[in-house]
Order: sequence, then structure tokens, then C-alpha cells
Amino acid sequence: MKENKINVDQKEIAKFADMAQDWWSLNGSFKLIHKLNPLRLQYVQQQAIKYNIGALANLPVLDLGCGAGILAEAMARQGAQVLGIDMAAEALEAGRQHAQEHQVHNVAYRCVTAEQLAKELPEHFPLICCMEMIEHVPDYASIVSSIAKMLQPGGLAVMSTINRTWQAQVQIIEVVENYLKWLPRGTHEYQKFIKPAELVAVAAKCGLEVLEIVGYKYNLFRDSFSLTKNVEVNYLITLRKK
Repeated sequence: MKENKINVDQKEIAKFADMAQDWWSLNGSFKLIHKLNPLRLQYVQQQAIKYNIGALANLPVLDLGCGAGILAEAMARQGAQVLGIDMAAEALEAGRQHAQEHQVHNVAYRCVTAEQLAKELPEHFPLICCMEMIEHVPDYASIVSSIAKMLQPGGLAVMSTINRTWQAQVQIIEVVENYLKWLPRGTHEYQKFIKPAELVAVAAKCGLEVLEIVGYKYNLFRDSFSLTKNVEVNYLITLRKK
């Protein structure tokens, strides 16, 4: 990333800002995220315990690219001390209002870039989550680098994104967005999808080792998400700072 250039796509920010009031609607534009969230939360909890970070209770956690806080608030409800950051101020305000209305007091939101926060809070977090975010920024390598800087030694990052495959293009863009209209048209751009090998290589350069890569899929009949060995479309990756 060029020095002093903010790693933000203003069109992406505007896209999600326009949907700010819809974030917490279970049947709105983000209904798939709400359906996915129980799996995300469970996976984060399992990884934190499996790799000796511990339970979420009282754990400082960063949710990077948090939107209106669907995952951030869920982690806070488990006792984590959560900071959610995003560049869509309208989404953050929706998150603040929802947390206040539901008396969730251990989650805070800031409109700040990952790069800026990394300068402010180096080696601060034992756990960082970055879900469905890096495929929406101009320079995802800069995000990974910032995550590495903010993690404590031995800390974990749990990330999710979309593989750059024809299967992902068909399922995410052609079916989910254009045909079923479960996501607004134009939410994703195929060229911004990221192959696991590419993400692994970037992580390694930043001093992050890969612990696990696993896919997840939606079951239409069960109306829920589950993990899978198939990473051709959506996948989760767990990284540890060396």
C-alpha cells in the first residue's frame, strides 16, 4: 500500500453505509450473515480454546471490518471485551444503537482503519476476527500486515473470505446476488476474491503461521451453515503470530 494512502474503497463504504438501517433486520440485506453468525461465533470460540487463547470471557478481541457488529455483539454477549472497527460510520452507529438498546456494554465501536489502529495498539490483542471483509478492500495484504502488528505473540487471527474460483462466481454472484437476490446486486466483485494459497503466502510474509483452513456452506433445506472440507467457495482461516 502506498504511504499515506488510506486502504479504503469509498464505493464499498458507501454500499454498506446505504444499508446501515438494514443490518439488524433478520430478513433484510444481511439475513445470510445472521444465519452464518452462530457458526462464526462457535468456530471462533472453538479455535480460541483449541489454540490456548482461552474462553472469550474477559478476553480483549478486535473485530476488524465489523459493520454494525453482528459478530462483535455476539462475542460481547459471551463476555469478551470487544472493539469493532469499520470505515462505514453509519453502520457503526447502527451497532452502537443496537448494543445500547440490548444493554450490551462490553462492546465499543470506532471508525478507524486497521493501519491506523496498528500504530496505536501494537501487540495488543490476543484474538482478532476479520470476517467477510478483505475481499472488499483495495489492498488486503495491508490488512493482514496490520493484523500481525496488532496481535500479541502467540495470538490468533480468525478470518473468512471467498475463493477466486468459477464455483464462487456462480454461487455468490450469479445465484445468491443476481438470481435469488439474497444479497444486493454488486455486493461482491469476482476479481477481489482471494485464493487460499495467496492469503497463506501474504500471511507468511507477515509472520503469521497457518493453523487451519476450512470451508463453510449453506444448506437450503436446513436453512443453516455448516463447516466443510471444501474450500472452493467460502473459507475460514486461522492464523497464529509466531
